[in-house]
Amino acid sequence: MSAPVIDEILPLTALQEGLLFHTLAQDGQHGVYVAQYTVPLDGPLDAERLRAAVRRVLVRHPNLRARIHYRANGQPVQVVPHAAEPHWSVAAGRDGDAALRTARTAGVTVRGGPLLRFDLVAEDAGRHRLAVTAHHCVLDGWSAHVLLREIFAGYAEEDLAPAVPYRRFLSWLAGRDRAAAERAWGRELAGATPTLLAPGSGGTAPRWSTALHTLPAPRTAALLARTRSQGVTLTTAVQAAWALVLARRTGREDVVFGSVLSGRPAELHGVQDMVGMLVNTVPVRVRTGAGTSLAGLLADVHTHRLALHPHDHLGLGDTARAAGIAGPLLDTTVTVEVQPEGLSAAAEFAGIRVGDISCTETAHYPVTVVVTPREHLEVRLHHDASRVPEPLAHALAADLARVLEAFAENPATRPADVAPCGPEQRDRMLAAGRGVRFPLPHRPCVHTVFSDRAARDPQATALVFGDERVSYGELDRRANQLAHRLTGLGVRRGDWVGVRLERGPQLVVALLAALKSGAGHVLLDPAFPDARTAECIRATGCRVVVSDRPLPAAACGPDGPHTVRTDDPALLHGLPDTDPAVAAGGEDPACVLFTSGSQGTPKGVVASHRAVVGSLVGQEFARVTPSDVVLQCSPMSWDAFAFELLSALFAGATCVLQPGGTPEPEVAVRLMSEHRVTVAHFSASLLNFLIDQHPSAFDTVRLLLTGGEAASPGHLERLLRRRPALRLVNAYSPLECMMVAVWRPVTLRDCLEGSVPLGGPVANKHFYVLDDRLRVLPPGTAGEVYLGGVGEAHGYLGAARLTAERFVADPYGPPGSRMYRSGDLARWRADGTVEYLGRRDDQLKLRGFRIEPAEVEAALARHPDVAGVRVLVRAEGPGDQRLVAYVLPRPGAAPAARELRAQAQAELPEHLRPVAYVTVDRFPTTANGKLDRRALPAPVYAAAAAAATGSRDAPGGPVQERLCALFADVLGVERVGVEDDFFDLGGHSMLALRLLGRIKADFGQEVRLRTLLRRPTVAGLAQQLGRS
Repeated sequence: MSAPVIDEILPLTALQEGLLFHTLAQDGQHGVYVAQYTVPLDGPLDAERLRAAVRRVLVRHPNLRARIHYRANGQPVQVVPHAAEPHWSVAAGRDGDAALRTARTAGVTVRGGPLLRFDLVAEDAGRHRLAVTAHHCVLDGWSAHVLLREIFAGYAEEDLAPAVPYRRFLSWLAGRDRAAAERAWGRELAGATPTLLAPGSGGTAPRWSTALHTLPAPRTAALLARTRSQGVTLTTAVQAAWALVLARRTGREDVVFGSVLSGRPAELHGVQDMVGMLVNTVPVRVRTGAGTSLAGLLADVHTHRLALHPHDHLGLGDTARAAGIAGPLLDTTVTVEVQPEGLSAAAEFAGIRVGDISCTETAHYPVTVVVTPREHLEVRLHHDASRVPEPLAHALAADLARVLEAFAENPATRPADVAPCGPEQRDRMLAAGRGVRFPLPHRPCVHTVFSDRAARDPQATALVFGDERVSYGELDRRANQLAHRLTGLGVRRGDWVGVRLERGPQLVVALLAALKSGAGHVLLDPAFPDARTAECIRATGCRVVVSDRPLPAAACGPDGPHTVRTDDPALLHGLPDTDPAVAAGGEDPACVLFTSGSQGTPKGVVASHRAVVGSLVGQEFARVTPSDVVLQCSPMSWDAFAFELLSALFAGATCVLQPGGTPEPEVAVRLMSEHRVTVAHFSASLLNFLIDQHPSAFDTVRLLLTGGEAASPGHLERLLRRRPALRLVNAYSPLECMMVAVWRPVTLRDCLEGSVPLGGPVANKHFYVLDDRLRVLPPGTAGEVYLGGVGEAHGYLGAARLTAERFVADPYGPPGSRMYRSGDLARWRADGTVEYLGRRDDQLKLRGFRIEPAEVEAALARHPDVAGVRVLVRAEGPGDQRLVAYVLPRPGAAPAARELRAQAQAELPEHLRPVAYVTVDRFPTTANGKLDRRALPAPVYAAAAAAATGSRDAPGGPVQERLCALFADVLGVERVGVEDDFFDLGGHSMLALRLLGRIKADFGQEVRLRTLLRRPTVAGLAQQLGRS
């Protein structure tokens, strides 16, 4: 068989190469970059005559016959065979739609097959549809209209002017100054970062869809008139408008997207009648903050595009490479679709009436915007619905239209003044953010809700602590007695009572007693450094502190509080066990919880009785029953401590108290098994550890809550596959809104999609995502989280200015209501859930704890040899986040890491202490003067181990050898000496838990966390294991 005759071989343009790459990269996803142009034909059609007209057009334009082949060196080229017979098929009406779908998905191929085909569908007598299916490598949209015009002119046997050869365009393209274009684009994109509306690959096959929004004819006419009066094109207006939409949706002022240009240079004779692939996609970078008005923004875009116009021939990939940008630069493109003259609707050729041309096409970008200037301006947003859901796509199209209308109405409008969403959508978003209304108890005080429950079933077990069991009746009586003791010492309504006790029944008694005396309680964790304890007592002005140990000297003195010692045998002797009946209201302060403060000292969040009760009673997410067993193990400084304790006591359930101040996995697992715990709450990092090390711990749990940090979908998937019936709740709330403000039952689908959203608001609370002007934002737009409703705190203790800054008037609530400005960034998703995006300030979250770097920096800066400190979190591996301090010494000083560690231990609780201290001679800054975190050196955790030499640090026997290996493996260092401190080498609480798990697996012995804290070396642990 003889080889086919080849007429010519054409090179691929840069855009054609890009189209080829993306088509091959999405192998199996048929129809990518394939367009199907369909035109209805009315009249007595001669199918063979039409086919002959198509054949003549293919002779006129040889490049339409091209197929993709590869040279020996792998270079793809367009090979044009001599044969001009079209790929043609005819289908009956009943099979027509299926035939066109097949043509679109499998009729053309870049793997050596045809890139263009024609399908004629006979609907009925006198009605047909002609479909031209083409890969974009061979035909662009303008050319498709020229092609159809020539086909019908040929059918009517009209004379056509000589064809303009496609090779003329390729020659023009080859003559462009590529080096100058690369320099221009390198300058234009310098410093640009990718603008991705739908980051990630999606992970599933695309589901292409189209959202359509039209402007009424009067507004369309006004828009076109406005562009003419402003001296800009419609394309410029659309580019500027889309830039504003992207800026709002991504929360950035510097955005980049693609613009599809016709690629038909005016200086190229006959280019308007040329048929082939001429369009090019170029990046458009817009700094939306540059214009003071919409008109100014359009003028900026117009001027910018004019300057780059001579270089628009460079391919999209080449422009990014010229700027040194690796990876995807953009994932949205815009096109203003202008059709050539000569083929309008209702045109007739030889008795055949031609209707409107419609086009179906897909690209690899998740969003492609096509604007068509008809009588009613059309905004079509083609999108991959698996990555950009239908509601979001329609919102994006509406956003673009709204910006264009604002420009038409008043070009002097500032971009920031264009409403982020229309009134109807705003009302929908407000409704979505309001939790259901639920009546609170008649007496919404913590102690009265508990006492009412105790009166219903006084014999039920309230608390379990080791071998001790305390009934509801006994707990209520003991709390009443201690409350009488407190009131006898002068405690009155509105006072503060400090409680400094280890976890156990006496702690619960003291908390309830403080409330029954009319006071609010101040939890003073015994693990706090003395300086922090003294600061909390000073800030609250506690009249009395209930404690089992002496107070720090700094908290004592002539004005210091009276100490009620719980180890006093006569503590409750002779006191009545009836309720003291001190009047208290729901708005009275119930507690103050101290958290890390941005002003350099801890800040106290004051919560009312109503806030605590309203966050638990009747809530869907926390339906605890009297038959439940609830584990209480969260640190006392967390509001999760209150959730675990009170969700049990309010429901008549049993609360199992874990000994010690911090959660210990081995102890928690044992308690969960011994007491068949049914309700538990863990931070995400601790939950991940338990799922990895102790998956069977959850076999009796029916309700599990997690929060405090981003959840791990992979871990939650494993848990749900093991326990399909488990109710797993992802909970979110700042401390200022008590316990839980937003929740969602986690599903396997959430985990498989790779993210666990926040969900919706709980009962009696509301949730907003607002911009800087407190305007409601639509789905997909990043904004700040504002929270309000029943669980809202009173504010910050003794900090009126800070309270006013963070608790602001709620413009969408009842008169006088407030909302909390969280500083968290989030956006609504199209499915009505919320996606957390991070912080807008420097606040950090580490292993469930909130950390204000300023507080840590202030504590370390009080060291006399320190001139400055910067604190940040560094990721040292998967799931391993570490708090690191960078220290700038005073001239001539050299503070040692052990001194700085001692400074932190004296002033800061454990979770605020850095695990590494790095001395620097300066703090590197970015071009805009901010700290350049990437330029800071990485900590060298192994310094102590690397410096260790000699027999003193060599392991002495198999136990020490194995422990050295475990230390090194967990810490990620090469070598550990037997006297090296685990925490000096970068160890922290989660790494400590991993180490203890490894020790139990290897040695079969359980080492408590407190033991590691006391003996943080190989030598110390080896000695402990030897004793065991």
